[in-house]
Amino acid sequence: MELTKEIWTQSDYDEFAEYLKTLADEKYKKFSDSLVPGGTQSIGIRVPILRQTAKAISKGDYASFLNCKNNAYREEIMIKGLVMSLIKCDYHEMLGYIKQYVAQITSWETCDIVSFKGLKKHLDEFLNDVEYFIYNENPWIVRFGFNCLMEFYLTDEYIDKVLSYVNSVNSDFYYVQMMQGWLVATAAAKCRDKAMKFLESNDLNATTQNMAVRKIRESLRISKEDKELEGMGTTLEVCLIYNNKAYIGHIGDSRIYRIRKDFIRKLTQDHSYVQKLVKDGTITKEEAEKHPKKNMLMKALGCNAFVEPDVSVKGFLRDDILLISSDGLTNMVKQEDIFKIAKGNIEKAPIRLVDLANENGGLDNITVVVIKNI
Repeated sequence: MELTKEIWTQSDYDEFAEYLKTLADEKYKKFSDSLVPGGTQSIGIRVPILRQTAKAISKGDYASFLNCKNNAYREEIMIKGLVMSLIKCDYHEMLGYIKQYVAQITSWETCDIVSFKGLKKHLDEFLNDVEYFIYNENPWIVRFGFNCLMEFYLTDEYIDKVLSYVNSVNSDFYYVQMMQGWLVATAAAKCRDKAMKFLESNDLNATTQNMAVRKIRESLRISKEDKELEGMGTTLEVCLIYNNKAYIGHIGDSRIYRIRKDFIRKLTQDHSYVQKLVKDGTITKEEAEKHPKKNMLMKALGCNAFVEPDVSVKGFLRDDILLISSDGLTNMVKQEDIFKIAKGNIEKAPIRLVDLANENGGLDNITVVVIKNI
């Protein structure tokens, strides 16, 4: 379908909505819907395709496209937001587009996908208007506001104002808490002294405070030499292969899988709060995979002077495959997809898995090691 048009009619747009269905990826839809439960109906279009589509539309008469009435899919919302973000205009017009977009946000996906990079030229002006977003009654708009502060304002010039805004919003909405924690953790990498002082004394609720600390622990951008960051840690996977056996040491929530013939088995157990709930019978394994606190660690390397790892010995026979990965992979790629890719071209499997995790949203650093016994 031609996407760069001189003018869009509602009939054109309705045809466009049908065209979007031809871009659907059913596997991606299932994965995406599992991460974004409820809300607006989805088609299942991967993010790179959404961006390409928006770019083509923005080269034509984007105004008439934006004026067309949506059908029923969140991909439509995201494409319109991406088109808006590509428009070159003055600040007041841009602010109008931003407010138009945020009113349609119904999930973290539609919230976080759009970056209005034109704001870089209007930082002082937008800071005067940011309270419309962070003090909004709609929590998704609040999350969007903090996302903008995190993306554009974590500098020495603005950090005091940003942290004061974080401190002033005590939300009980999980996705706002997550964004505030993410913001503070990112600030710790960019404006360390002030961010760490803020963590020592603030009015945040316990969930948001813990979220910030956890994100800092997970970050690779924080210097371990900082004395103020003592107690922060990382995960560890050790695997020594000898005489058809794998000698495994494990701390945290990175994972080791073994693929044997037509089966994949997780050889490690996550040291996480959610895994404890599974062990106690409070939730199922399926519920654990989608639990909002699935990455809250109960054990990590570096948090204490001594941490006892899980140690095990597993068989590693001819043609067996071991896959070692950080949660940046396992949070974004289903186990059955890991199995299929690892069973394919062994040399290309790590790159393909990293690419797939990034295509699916790539929210964290991603490490993958694949070993085959030949």
